[in-house]
Amino acid sequence: MDHRNAAKPATAADGEPASNFERSGGRLEVAHTPTAITAQLLGTDIAVANGITASGALDLCRRLLAAGADPDAELVCYRGAVVALRVRSIGAGARLAIRETAADGPRIVRWRPFLAAPSGRAFDKNADGYLGCAQLDREQVAAS
Repeated sequence: MDHRNAAKPATAADGEPASNFERSGGRLEVAHTPTAITAQLLGTDIAVANGITASGALDLCRRLLAAGADPDAELVCYRGAVVALRVRSIGAGARLAIRETAADGPRIVRWRPFLAAPSGRAFDKNADGYLGCAQLDREQVAAS
């Protein structure tokens, strides 16, 4: 085969590559399109998606991220067959929480994790297997 007659990319009149494909060195660039994750809302405060159960849609976003889901994915929550709630991205939803007070009512606020106990362990199992508050080391209590 004569390589001089092989197909060559089209060029513009000035001899430059004619398309973005050629300018990128022949690499095809495909935009990342995250898929939507569907969830079911059960009762007043349970959300379930991909085998993960959480206390509400925003908590579900945090749990999905921890399980390795794409932070750009949309979360679509259904109550039965009806769309009840959409979260544009689970990454954004994971940073939010609902705070409700008697004076203000429900408000969307920035999520803050609970603080750990000074011992570094929030809960211990006692001899009966029940969770209870961790006992602080006496030196830590005396120092504070």
